[in-house]
Amino acid sequence: MEDRAIAQLQQRVVGVAERIGVQRIAAMYSIRDPASEAFQLIQSVVNQEMLHLQLVCNLSNAFGRPPEFKIPV
Repeated sequence: MEDRAIAQLQQRVVGVAERIGVQRIAAMYSIRDPASEAFQLIQSVVNQEMLHLQLVCNLSNAFGRPPEFKIPV
């Protein structure tokens, strides 16, 4: 695979992880009781998503192409 193709794939993964993370965080904070099982479960999923995003960002940086984050409007 070419460097350019790898960079494009990494950027796609960053975009997907970013969009999914926002949705899951919104779901988590829509639950009023942070001590509830549902909140705790979603929070653990959000934490894992953030770790995946961090891993992809670290790989992107290692290839010399820092990830680009788009600010939602």
